[in-house]
Amino acid sequence: MLIVNLLLLLIIIIITIVNKVIRKQYFLFNWYCENFYNIKQNVTKKELKYIYNTLNYSPIEILNKTMDGKRLSFISYSHKIKYNNIESDRFAIGSILLPDLSLMYSLDIFKERNIILPQYLLTDKNIKFYGLGWEFKNKIFKIYFRIFGKKNIKRNNLFKLLKNKKIKKDFNTEKYWDECLISFSYKNNKLYENKIYLYPKYNKKINYTYMISDKRGIIKQYDYFNNNTLNNKLGESIINKYKDIGIYLDTYSEYKDTKILYFPR
Repeated sequence: MLIVNLLLLLIIIIITIVNKVIRKQYFLFNWYCENFYNIKQNVTKKELKYIYNTLNYSPIEILNKTMDGKRLSFISYSHKIKYNNIESDRFAIGSILLPDLSLMYSLDIFKERNIILPQYLLTDKNIKFYGLGWEFKNKIFKIYFRIFGKKNIKRNNLFKLLKNKKIKKDFNTEKYWDECLISFSYKNNKLYENKIYLYPKYNKKINYTYMISDKRGIIKQYDYFNNNTLNNKLGESIINKYKDIGIYLDTYSEYKDTKILYFPR
């Protein structure tokens, strides 16, 4: 009887934690829609279904551990700051631990947008679906995949985007993780930009990811820590707004006169 009671208690605790995580994700999603950009009114029914299904499975993402034992983001709300303007219409969501299920929900979206992916992305066992992203005002739709193994990364066409000899040389060493992210951006559902993300192993001097774009070259995405400063009043105001609801900046990037902030940590 004691064992049964303990099992029931454990089940109740697990259900409570799961529901708490799901409620938190829906709270953040609705809060972003109300305070920055109404995603719900600017995606199709199939896209909103994909988003909600991913939020419903979000508790399992707590368990994902990858490079440096950290969790990769499965959701991202981002803000572009250029000069004195803020664009808050960038959103991405996917799954680390349930990529096949997430991909299944995405297939109807690809069909709806008349996007045909290269077959190898769906059949190569060393490639896993990661998620979808939107830049609503620019009418850009993004698809992300993860590639595992340096040999597989180097033979991918997007690795050819890398022109920097030092990064190429270091990538062949233990200085980089055996995993990367690739991204395909579609503008008005036509292929617009290709990107590959490479992950140097962290140390006291390195706390960034390389994003290499066929349109913008190499951009560093920095992990943000509480002692960091953006030297940007607009950026700090956004950070403080998230802090008010207990959410913190994850990463940020800088490109020419543009900063992009990514939440949550």
